[in-house]
Amino acid sequence: MMLINKLTSLLCLLFILFSTEATVAQFTFENSPALDVINTLEKETGYRFLYRESQLADISLSFSAQESTFIDSLTENLFPYNISVESDSTRKQIVLFKREKASSQTLSISGQVVDAETGERLPFATVFWEENGEKRGVATNASGVFSIRNSFPSKPLTLNCSYLGYESRGIELDPREGNSYKDLTIRLNSTNVQTSDIVITGFTYPAGSDSIYRNFVNAGVLNPLGENNTIKALQSLPSVSNKTALNNGINVRGASADATHVLLDGITIYNQSHLFGLLDSFNPNALQTSGFFYDVTPAQFQSSLGGTLSMLTKTGSLNRFSSSAGISNTAFNATLQGPIIPGKSSWLLSGRTSYMNSLNWFQNDDLIAFGLNIDRPSELSGDGLSNLESRLVFPGEYDASFYDLHSKLYFEFENGSRLIAGAYLGADDVSQNSERLVRRFTPNNSGQRFGREEQQTRNNWGNVSTSLTYKSPLSNNLYSSSLAAISIYDSEFRKDDFVYNRIEPDAGRIEVFTYPLQNESIFNEVKLDQSFDLVLPTTQWTFGASYQYFLGEYFEQSFDRPGFFTSFESGLTDFYAQLDYTQLALVDLHLGSRLHYYTNGDYLYYSPRVKLRFLSDQQVSFSAGYSRNYQFTHRLSFYNVSSPDVWIISSDEQPPTQSDYFIAGTYFKLFDHALFQVEGYHKSLEYARLFDFNAQTLTNSFNAPPWFYNNNGIAKGLEFLLRHQFEKLSITNSYTLSEVTFKNPDLLQGESFYADWDRTHSFNSSLEYRIIPNLKTFLNLTLSSGSPNRLYFLGVEEQQRLDSYQRVDVGVEYETEFEGMEMEFNFSIFNLFDQQNTWYRELNLVIDTSAPVSQRRLTSQAVNVYDLGIQPSFNINIRF
Repeated sequence: MMLINKLTSLLCLLFILFSTEATVAQFTFENSPALDVINTLEKETGYRFLYRESQLADISLSFSAQESTFIDSLTENLFPYNISVESDSTRKQIVLFKREKASSQTLSISGQVVDAETGERLPFATVFWEENGEKRGVATNASGVFSIRNSFPSKPLTLNCSYLGYESRGIELDPREGNSYKDLTIRLNSTNVQTSDIVITGFTYPAGSDSIYRNFVNAGVLNPLGENNTIKALQSLPSVSNKTALNNGINVRGASADATHVLLDGITIYNQSHLFGLLDSFNPNALQTSGFFYDVTPAQFQSSLGGTLSMLTKTGSLNRFSSSAGISNTAFNATLQGPIIPGKSSWLLSGRTSYMNSLNWFQNDDLIAFGLNIDRPSELSGDGLSNLESRLVFPGEYDASFYDLHSKLYFEFENGSRLIAGAYLGADDVSQNSERLVRRFTPNNSGQRFGREEQQTRNNWGNVSTSLTYKSPLSNNLYSSSLAAISIYDSEFRKDDFVYNRIEPDAGRIEVFTYPLQNESIFNEVKLDQSFDLVLPTTQWTFGASYQYFLGEYFEQSFDRPGFFTSFESGLTDFYAQLDYTQLALVDLHLGSRLHYYTNGDYLYYSPRVKLRFLSDQQVSFSAGYSRNYQFTHRLSFYNVSSPDVWIISSDEQPPTQSDYFIAGTYFKLFDHALFQVEGYHKSLEYARLFDFNAQTLTNSFNAPPWFYNNNGIAKGLEFLLRHQFEKLSITNSYTLSEVTFKNPDLLQGESFYADWDRTHSFNSSLEYRIIPNLKTFLNLTLSSGSPNRLYFLGVEEQQRLDSYQRVDVGVEYETEFEGMEMEFNFSIFNLFDQQNTWYRELNLVIDTSAPVSQRRLTSQAVNVYDLGIQPSFNINIRF
């Protein structure tokens, strides 16, 4: 019996041992693609791998291992491919990289930051670490690549990485063996359905670790048409002037709207908005990141007098097919992306088109009439004018459509080189019929003095651009980027009843009348650019050269210039170098130089750029800077009509606009959640362009160019910004005191006058509150002084400025998941209290109804034209 019991116990023990052995994870791979091996190990072990897809795409592995030994087996099998493995059991992470023996005491760490799901590079992410109790960091470049050369202490190093809209991640490296880390990849997980934050920086993309010190604005809410509007979102910044719902760009620190350089994947976008400035001309679902430089711009950007807005589009997922779709109160959008060869190449197609012709809701018809200046909300300026009838135009049928299309082909190679082919196509086609009351001369019926006459307004533009980019690491610390691009742009505007104001010097009065106006333009650009990024132990260099070729035509048919036509072409060659030195204890030094050679007039210009940041790691820091900037392309526009953009270039008789730009700032890190900054600027402007329809006086200029170019001015201002960011609540308040004045010997007897976009006082307050994890609310308050009154400068009125501007916008954003789909819902109301804000005041035609019917006539009277009233909108996005 005892023998039986012993045998039974032995069998039970053997059963337990074999059962335990059976529960231990066993991995067997036979000639399996390395990417499949990684995916399997991540699912089965809970470890997260940090790798680059193309680094492993051509590798197949064969091995068997248990869960306790798979790291050793993986290390052994990747060794022949010069890929090293380091594991972090605390964070459950495994890092793949190429190990090299350090040649000196300086350790080199180079690699890239990518999206964990798609494998796409994340440009301008922040990589930082702690050294001697202080945080130090670098930013990845436009290819998501970073390089660090530093003498680290002989102990484990924690390298952290953060990026707007993504979860931060830290990895632990061991530099004690004296090895350098090459081709190290940090993979970040997205936290949003759609990231629409714009990085705001005075000089370089930020390298701080806390987003409270990385100023940004959200472009995803509070827009009249429900679509993201990057240009409008920037108006919440103190450096950008407040503007109305319709706009032709932004005014940055006193510069005209055409002085802000807008780039999409390195090529200029020449019409930045659809539908009169109500929404961007680029689909936000195709954008990966946007950066806005508003003061001293790095030399690798040509920049202009108003800074640079640089946007980069996505390259498509390297790992799996995905799609998204959305709808707003004006447009449909859809995005498709996926791999061509998994891990090595991808494609992306993102499009958007309007449906305003098919569904007239959310006041779409009123928006079209408003944009085309047909029966805009207006009111006679002055008292005792009840006997004047100012409504002379009656809207009719409209036809409004717009679309934009982004496409990408992306190829990544084993050494990290990348080949990217991109294309953009955008267009507007808007028209509306109307009827205008006009004077009738009918001898047989003296009482029939007015009749309705059909009028039409058309607004069309189209832009095609394509680019080819090759980016490649030449060594551990040298990176090359080559770009070839072309942009083709055309526009047409026609208004049958354009209202002219013309001075009659002999009669001493202003004549107001309607007459057709038409203009057409073509503007083409070819661009080549070669740049290099060089990282040394104490400095970082960017240097290179670019070439741009411009070719265009402009035609105008108007009362003043019947049949005016001009054509132009020119070449612009630039050489540039940028040095960033951040190793000094008290000051960060940024020095840039750009040399321009412009063929029209054989102009040679030098653009120095200096930015100093003192005590940047302290609670109180300071900055100072200077740059000289040049503007070679110029846009013509109307003060009262949102027409397509028309571009011209500088010539030998009309030099480029230039500015000398001085800035200074003080920055206070009050608490962990608060930032206060004060910045001031002084900008002198020479040879600025003004379209003669917008000038403060109009004279007969038959057959002369339709612009004044000999304008010299001064822009100066003081800006305050206070930002609080708590766990659920974010509040940003900004105030600006500024002035922009010009002088022209041919205008106003050479006396100075305010620019149309000048606002003495501007205040903006933005609040974002997260009610629950998936639900956020937004509120924005805009207050500013009125813009200059054109009629004051014409000698018609004594009021120098229009009434002040006040507006409140609100919005809500909700995110959720349902059956594997990620969904985002936005609803907003523009101008919540339907405030009547005067946009501009002009002389327009009215009918004097106090006279007998047979004696009534058209006369001119000052009219206030109001900005857009209350406008609800929505946006829904679904990611599959």
